[in-house]
Amino acid sequence: MQTSDQGRAALELEEGVVLRAYRDVVGVWTIGCGLTAASGVVKPVAGMVVTRAQADQMLVTALAKYERDVEIAMADVTGASVVRPSQPAFDAGVSFHFNTGAIARASWVGLWQKKASNDVVTAALFLWSKAGGKVLPALKDRRAREAAMLLHGVYRGAGAPQPPGKIFATFALTLTQPELQEVSHGLAKLGYDPGPMDDLIRLDAVRAFQKDHALTVDGIIGRATLSTLQRAL
Repeated sequence: MQTSDQGRAALELEEGVVLRAYRDVVGVWTIGCGLTAASGVVKPVAGMVVTRAQADQMLVTALAKYERDVEIAMADVTGASVVRPSQPAFDAGVSFHFNTGAIARASWVGLWQKKASNDVVTAALFLWSKAGGKVLPALKDRRAREAAMLLHGVYRGAGAPQPPGKIFATFALTLTQPELQEVSHGLAKLGYDPGPMDDLIRLDAVRAFQKDHALTVDGIIGRATLSTLQRAL
């Protein structure tokens, strides 16, 4: 099986596509669509830059490995009979495995195969909401979106919010309200004035944060800026 166009679009919304290497929330160098050295496709280092075409090709190469793992883990094999997961369920598995590398040992897979209740499967997915030993709201939200894809065939929609005017930052990711609050309150906690509204973040605050943390100073809140903010907090 292969990831569908909807599944790939949802994955890119989760990971972002960043053309300059950055450190994720736990300090691992990352580039493109969330690719680290563990992907086996690229070894990101400080200062590395790729084109969008290169990022797309790296993702295609990386997905081939993840897709094989997910199909093996999620297929129901009984004798000579093989029942593969539905496309949305497979796409959810790819998103999870791309993020964690743990499809072969995650308890939710077996529960899902045994048709456990939605609440039980979702709770098992939520066990994978930690980074660096801490529960991260952004990861918990991602697990919820993967559960919606897995259990209900609901994909994360495209279309990042674009605040009007030049005094506000723009968003390269579709963020939930809790994630928007995390950005706004996090900037304030670190000494950058984001302004009074969670969904309209001051451009100068974002640029100042980016400059202080060796990011591309473009006033765009994308995966690199969000991960760096979470790590700083």
